[in-house]
Amino acid sequence: MFRDSLPTKRGVVSLADRNKLSTLYNPNLREVTMLRKSKEAQKLCFILATIISLTGCPQNFYQQSNIKAAQEQKIASIKSGVAQLNQESESEWSKHDYDPVRSKLVIKEEALTFEMLANTDVPTKQEAIAIGKWANFHLSNSKKRIEFVRSSGYTEDYVSVVESNSNLKLGMMLELYHGRISYGDCLIKLKEIAAQGKADLAQLDQLYAQRNAVAQQQATALAQQRQQAFMQYLSNYNLQQQMLQNQARQQHGTVTCNQLGRFTTCNY
Repeated sequence: MFRDSLPTKRGVVSLADRNKLSTLYNPNLREVTMLRKSKEAQKLCFILATIISLTGCPQNFYQQSNIKAAQEQKIASIKSGVAQLNQESESEWSKHDYDPVRSKLVIKEEALTFEMLANTDVPTKQEAIAIGKWANFHLSNSKKRIEFVRSSGYTEDYVSVVESNSNLKLGMMLELYHGRISYGDCLIKLKEIAAQGKADLAQLDQLYAQRNAVAQQQATALAQQRQQAFMQYLSNYNLQQQMLQNQARQQHGTVTCNQLGRFTTCNY
């Protein structure tokens, strides 16, 4: 009867230790053992990969799907809000109060004609009343648009660009109202302001898409430039308005003035 251990120079070796020694001193047996361990490791890796694929990937997929769905919902909400504001403008413009200027002004750029752009007429008293009414509506509608942009999650750079362009448009309407520019000149200026506004917003989109500090600084610089351009225009407008007020007071003694947004309008 054989015992489970073998005598060695250093003592007794158990059966388990003997198997290990056999592996160490038998190359063929060692390779077989390593192969078995390699296959077991491959099985373990396969199991781990399967677990990861069944748990991690679907979770990531659902997260991406939720983010995409949220973005699409936000875009849909923004489009709906813009459409509603545009509808308010169209509904207001359809009123009979604007009949005196309906053939000379438009609220949609695609409705412009060459004859409108070439028109050198200035408003009559009746037409000026209609223009003044639209200027008041524009101010109210613009406030809604600016607040809508801010509440939709856009940065103050976007808000500043939208506000500056809106104020410039209002200034052009008031200059037309006072007869300082013609219908054609007003429409040309409004067209230029609208084009610049679209270009500014597109440039902000590109800068923010880069998602880095330098691009964001450039975006803020762009918004500040637009704001400064409006402030310069407003300063020139108010200076001119003050000169007209002084002339009117010398001639008539009193002048009635109203504040429309950041502009002062006076009746001479």
